[in-house]
Amino acid sequence: MGFDESDILAVRDMVRQAGLSPVMSCATASLMRDIKMISTTSSFVIVNLDGFSDVDVGVDALIKFRRMCPDPSVLIVSRTVLNNELGSHRRAIVDATLRAPLSGERLAAGLAAARCNHAEAS
Repeated sequence: MGFDESDILAVRDMVRQAGLSPVMSCATASLMRDIKMISTTSSFVIVNLDGFSDVDVGVDALIKFRRMCPDPSVLIVSRTVLNNELGSHRRAIVDATLRAPLSGERLAAGLAAARCNHAEAS
C-alpha cells in the first residue's frame, strides 16, 4: 500500500520471488478504507510509509490498523529510515522496517523477520 504504480509492480514481483502471492495492492496509503479485506485475506501487509502525507499521519494510521487488525504481519518501507530494522522494538506499529529502495533479497529478509517478530508477539 502506498507505492506508486511502477513500484507496486516491482514489489509484487519481489513478493512472488519470496514465495508469496500478492493479494491486493493500492497506490494510496489508505489503510482504513480496506481494513476488512486486509484482515481476512492477507498474512502480510507491506506499507510505504512515504505514501502518507506525513510520517506522523502514517504512524497513527498504523497504530490504529494494528489495534483493529492484529493478525497480519506488517512491514513498512521508507526512504526516511536510516537502516533496515528487523527487530521487534516497533511492535506497536510494525513487525519490521526496510529502507527504500527495496531489493528482492532485502524484501525476503524483511518478510521473514516480520513473520518471526509477529509470531513472537502473538
